[in-house]
Amino acid sequence: MAISDKEEDEIRIRMREELERKEKERLEAIAHLKQVQQNDNSFNQSEVDAEKRDELRRIEIAEEEKRKFYKEKGYIPVKDRAGNLYWLTKEEYEEKKHRIKSKHSSQNKTELEITEETIKKSSKYLFAGLLFFVLLAMIILVATFIIG
Repeated sequence: MAISDKEEDEIRIRMREELERKEKERLEAIAHLKQVQQNDNSFNQSEVDAEKRDELRRIEIAEEEKRKFYKEKGYIPVKDRAGNLYWLTKEEYEEKKHRIKSKHSSQNKTELEITEETIKKSSKYLFAGLLFFVLLAMIILVATFIIG
């Protein structure tokens, strides 16, 4: 069934109205954004810079005081993989070092055991293959001797 001319015109009109509405919304959004940017630029930049400097100074003072406190108490600064700094007592630090060392040594033993097992298995297969070829060669020799 074909679309009538009237229905085609209605579709075109509806589509045109929808596109006009979307374009109007888009232009209004752009105008609003420009207005907001102009208002932000009129804000005094030196006041913003001064506030940022003050906030940074507050953070520096707090970090400095934290560092002094932990140093006085005998804590040891440690960084994790993400680069975050945290403080450990001497006991916690020694325990952490011990865990790391024992973890690495157990991993090395496991890798060594795996390597030795692999060598043993491959040696068995190599010996079996060699034995097979020797038997095959003997069979061929016997067969050529009998036939020849």
